[in-house]
Amino acid sequence: MTQEPYISVILPAGGSGQRYHPSQPKLLAPIHGKPVIYHTVAAFYNHPAISEIIIPCTNDLKNQLDAVLHAFCSKYHCVPSGRSRALSVASGYHNRNPRSHYVLIHDAARPNVSANLITRVIAALHTHKAVIPGIPVTDTLKNVANGWITHTVDRSTLVAVQTPQGFHADCLATAYATVLHLDNYTDEASLVEACGTAGKIIAGEPTNIKLTVDSDRHFLEYVWGHSNVHPDSSQSHDGTW
Repeated sequence: MTQEPYISVILPAGGSGQRYHPSQPKLLAPIHGKPVIYHTVAAFYNHPAISEIIIPCTNDLKNQLDAVLHAFCSKYHCVPSGRSRALSVASGYHNRNPRSHYVLIHDAARPNVSANLITRVIAALHTHKAVIPGIPVTDTLKNVANGWITHTVDRSTLVAVQTPQGFHADCLATAYATVLHLDNYTDEASLVEACGTAGKIIAGEPTNIKLTVDSDRHFLEYVWGHSNVHPDSSQSHDGTW
């Protein structure tokens, strides 16, 4: 009988989120009666394949998270965040359970991740070292210099990437042992790419948005109020690209 892989999830939560609100931590903003971070953690906690959830954060935020996430204490724990997102993820990685075989990295402020997407990322990790969900770019893109359009970008080969991004733990280990300046990379897909591992793109979900400004919260409240789409639900999706 094949043993199921031990899967760690890292939810970096060290950012200030001031674009969302200048004083209130974005992750504690209420949405449908619960803080944003509650919905995000619940999505992974309720997924049967997830073994642990690691939240890199500041000490001040840790105390607040412990107060709202006590229902999930059997799976989650906080670790110190770094001075940047990349360093916070690295802190989560180095504080994971050493048995961890797969590592999922997800934006803590992306609360509408579905069980279906989590499952598809994990399934693709059985055959790929790095798995990245993405959606097609639909807007026309222009390259601009000094306020003038220089050329139109071919969008047929472009995708907008999402999270959770999935990796084999040894793939990340190689990257952390090789790359000197983690802050040069905006996500872990580009980090492992720099070490020779190309991420496999799978279909993301248009409703799997990251809360950046307050209007994003209103959008999710509308979505959750008018459909069955919710962090705890399995959405129907064939996963093709």
